[in-house]
Amino acid sequence: MDKRMKYRRFSGTAALAGLAVLALLAACSQDDAQEEFTATPISFTASGLQVTPTTRATVDGTWETGDKVAVQLTDDSETIVKEYSVSSLSDDSKTATLSSDDPYYWQSASDKKTVKAWYPYSVTYPESVTVYADQSINNNHYNSDLLVAETTIAYATASTQTLSFSHRTAKIVVTLTAGSGLSSVENATVTLTNVLTSDANGATTTSVTPYQNSIALLPPQNIAAGTEFIKITLDGNTYYYSPDSEQDLSAGNQYTYSLTVSKTGLTATEVSISEWDSGSGASGLPTETLDGVLVNLSALTSATTIEKKSVLIGTTSYSVTVASGISITLKDATINNQLKFNGGDVTLTLSGTNVVTTSERRLSAILYSGEGTLTIIGADTDTDKLTAKTNDDYSCGIELGGTGADLEIKGGNVTATGDDFAAGIGLGYTYSGTSSCGTITISGGKVTATGGVYAADIGSGYVFSGTSSCGTITISGGIVTATGGNHGAGIGSGYALSGTSSCTSITISGGDVTAQGGDYGAGIGTGRAFGTSRCGPITIINSETIVKASGGSNSTADIGIGNSGGTCTAISIDGNAKITKIDGTSTVKYSPDPT
Repeated sequence: MDKRMKYRRFSGTAALAGLAVLALLAACSQDDAQEEFTATPISFTASGLQVTPTTRATVDGTWETGDKVAVQLTDDSETIVKEYSVSSLSDDSKTATLSSDDPYYWQSASDKKTVKAWYPYSVTYPESVTVYADQSINNNHYNSDLLVAETTIAYATASTQTLSFSHRTAKIVVTLTAGSGLSSVENATVTLTNVLTSDANGATTTSVTPYQNSIALLPPQNIAAGTEFIKITLDGNTYYYSPDSEQDLSAGNQYTYSLTVSKTGLTATEVSISEWDSGSGASGLPTETLDGVLVNLSALTSATTIEKKSVLIGTTSYSVTVASGISITLKDATINNQLKFNGGDVTLTLSGTNVVTTSERRLSAILYSGEGTLTIIGADTDTDKLTAKTNDDYSCGIELGGTGADLEIKGGNVTATGDDFAAGIGLGYTYSGTSSCGTITISGGKVTATGGVYAADIGSGYVFSGTSSCGTITISGGIVTATGGNHGAGIGSGYALSGTSSCTSITISGGDVTAQGGDYGAGIGTGRAFGTSRCGPITIINSETIVKASGGSNSTADIGIGNSGGTCTAISIDGNAKITKIDGTSTVKYSPDPT
């Protein structure tokens, strides 16, 4: 009994001793690991841009050797601020290496720290943005800029840590042009009035004198509509620019006000917004232009409704709806979803290359729905373009929804492509009931329309059952090309399996028109039908009118009735109009015979 007890005591003691040895070895291993890590300096690079007046550098938006940056590190134990300097630059001077005589160090392989850095250097972090009122002085302007970077760094992530700086001020640029009654604005003085020089609580408005009579930095703020914002003094006269809508001056953006000063007053020729450093693009925040509020589609996070006259730029995959009676400009814009107009007499102005595409069944690229007229204009057919294209069935390039929904194309270069069963311009698929649209008028520009299988290029779509009714189609100018899908007319009505696909009338009194019908469809007139494909009177007049029309391979006529089941009220041709088939021959087939 005693021996067993002694044995047990001996075994417990041995176990405890073994554990102690293991613990000692582990502690020694940890100590050795800590001793093996060598504290190393933390290396930083800085990206982001400073104000850089032209007296300091020739290019706006670069770092300079010697610039002082405050770097604040916070870990579990303390917060410290140290001074770092720009010691070397990238080739474009937009990325800088930061060095310090007293750098921070990594203390272990698992070290993590929170970093806040700011420029210009100060001992404490500037909680508010404050600028100088007199920025005509170079150093005041230069030191009004504030850049801040915030991030978390870890030893394990990278040998060099990047601090990405961003501006906390807004940049205002004023440009002047001499208008009527003035030969020069060289002696004009620019002042920003009724502005804040600090975003701290309790700050009051004052005036700011810009650098080089043109450029000023301001803390973020709103300038209310009607505020006397920019003051111009010239030859004893004082002029004010007051914005028509609220100006949201946001950090990191450049706001350019192009003003024309004339003897009788001051006008804004353009007000634009761009990213400060890149000089291109936009922030997506609204600002005033002569053509409306500037909206950057790239900044959208959901479907949006445009409720005031606007200029749309950028790219989005969200749908855009335009409220009734609101006109817009597309300026190098891409919308990978539907652009919908909710009626009213509105203008769509084209500037640059614009694309609207959809890839969903029954979702036309552009839909104008309601009462009124959608007018499309563009100054140049080579540069002001719109492509409206759908990539799924039953959808138009440009769809008109409702008997009072009219379309007029006056200028620009418009390409509209529908998918199967839908017109390029006009109506989509009708399964049952009634689909209708108003008038389609083309008086200028360059228009290329392509319908899907069973639909016209310009006119009505496919009818399974019911009625698809397009209003009057009038062409008085421009270059128009319509190449129909199989079984549809180039210009006129689509295919009716049952029910009726119709076009009220077609009048061509000018322009250069090319119309190719699909198989069983006329170039101008009706498509194929087991139900009824109907076209009202077709009239072609004016010696300046050029028409090239050809029916499809199985069509009855080039102009008029495309195939059995089609009806055409009458065809009236002015003998002076130049009418041929597309291949240039003059043996155009009509049905019925023209009068």
